Order: sequence, then structure tokens, then C-alpha cells
Amino acid sequence: MERFPNGSRICFVGDSLVNENLIVSWVADCYRKNFPDEDIRFFNCGTAGGTAEFAVKAFEDDVLRFKPTHVVVAFGINDSARWCLRDEKGAERYNILKQSFETYKKCIEELCKKILQNNTQLILCTPAPYDEYEPTEQETFKGGYALMAEYANFIRYFAEKNNYTLCDYYEKMVEIMQTEKLYNPDHVHPTEHGYYRMAEIFLNKQGLKIGEETDIKQKYPQWNEIVTEYRKLYIAECMVLKKAELPEKEKIKIAKEFIAEHIEKADNWRIKWFVELCENYIINRSKTDVTSKQIEQIYEKEFLNIQ
Repeated sequence: MERFPNGSRICFVGDSLVNENLIVSWVADCYRKNFPDEDIRFFNCGTAGGTAEFAVKAFEDDVLRFKPTHVVVAFGINDSARWCLRDEKGAERYNILKQSFETYKKCIEELCKKILQNNTQLILCTPAPYDEYEPTEQETFKGGYALMAEYANFIRYFAEKNNYTLCDYYEKMVEIMQTEKLYNPDHVHPTEHGYYRMAEIFLNKQGLKIGEETDIKQKYPQWNEIVTEYRKLYIAECMVLKKAELPEKEKIKIAKEFIAEHIEKADNWRIKWFVELCENYIINRSKTDVTSKQIEQIYEKEFLNIQ
């Protein structure tokens, strides 16, 4: 996998593992240190709760606004419907898991076509493993490890079949997991060290070295803060509104209806979070163009030293 050349604009598209902004921060930091005189820009298009299906629907509004030259795609953990594994085996569970896999394959193919149709270079990533065998206080889905292995196998097959550039997070993470703790107790989300390792895998694939592990978010505080707030708009569309393809006015209407229906149930932490996402969405969705430009301006200041 070749390193990004001068003038590149790279969007990382994925689920909460991208949304966390640690992988993107580490990769951007590495390029800043190794190529200080080059104008290479990274954009976070990760969405907590995100799937390949959502990414297809939101692609034009979310990704293309940044005019990318390269798009890095990493999905799988939410697409897999892993939560069905808590249920007893049966035809219903099997059909949900099977249909989820078929939808995933179809949407990955459609997303890749959209990327390539815009004269954008594609990097396809296998999903990270499910940490089934590390005992924690949180529920473990038996079979989650094997489930994600199959999703990773599909991405390898699909990338090879179409001659797409591949970054195999799964293979390398499985190897590292044998000697290092990489995950939080939920078995899905890496620790900060786990994200560091994922960024290292990506950079090593390009022949680059990541550098010493530090508190990377604090190194670029303004950029991380505005990116985190900005991504809440797409989290709302994905997890609450579930209508990324609708016009803005209609999505705001749905957000208002959700608040009216659920505000009295906001003592539940998840409902409270959803209500907050909708409130933020109503206020800030119309400012998307302005905010995305501010993100780039802050990036110029913190990574490119452009005042």
C-alpha cells in the first residue's frame, strides 16, 4: 500500500472505531512528522453505530463534501447483528444473521462503486476482531469471534477479486491480542492502546512508523473537539432518525417528533443520549457546511501550521 502523496485528501469511513478519532489522529500525526512540508489532509467520516448500509445513504452528504482523493473503508461489527448471538439457536436467529451478511456484502460493493465513480482511490479494511475470549464483567456473545472472522474473510476475498488495496486489521489484531490487552470490557471497542495498534497496522502497511505512544487527542485538542461534535450529526441520523437519505427539513421534523415522544423517558441513559443527539441535530444540522469548513481550518492550523 503506497503512502499518500502530497495534495491528498483522505476520508476514513467507518463505525465507532473510526468515529473515536484516535486512528485518524495517529495517522495524521505520523504524516505531519514525516512530511512536514506536504499538504496532506485527513477527515473523519466515522459514525458510532454506523454500517455500510448507512454509509451508502450518507455518502454524498458526508464524504463527498470533503472532496477526497482517497477513501478508507472499515465496517463490519455493527453490520453483523452480533447481538443476535445472545439468543438461542434457531431459524429466526439464523435468518437475521444470514440476511445481515448478505446486506453487508451488497452495501460494501455499492459503497466501493460510489467511491470509484468519483475518481477516488479506495482502501478497503477488514473489520477488527470481536474479543470473545477475554473475560470481563460485560456480556460476551458466544460465536462473535468466528462471526467477525467470516466478515474479514469476505473483505479479503472481495478486495482480491477486484484488485482493491487492502489493510488487514483483523489478521494483525488477532496476532497482537495473544500478548497484549487491546479491548475495553465490551469486547468491541479497543482501548486507547488498541487504537494505537490499529493506526500502527495501517501505517506499517504504507511503510511508515507510528512513533511513541502518547495522548494523541490532547496533542490536537481543537481539531478533536470540533470533529467529535460534528460527527454527532451523523450519529443522530444513523442511530435515531435512520433516514439519512431524506431532505434536511424532513429529518429535523423526525428529530422533533422523537424528542416530543421520548422526553419523559429520558431518565434512561440511552434515551437521554438520543434526545440530546436530536436536540443538537435541530440546532446544528443547518450549519453543516460552515462547520465542515471550520474543521478544515483548524486542521490547517494544528497539523499544517497554516495560520
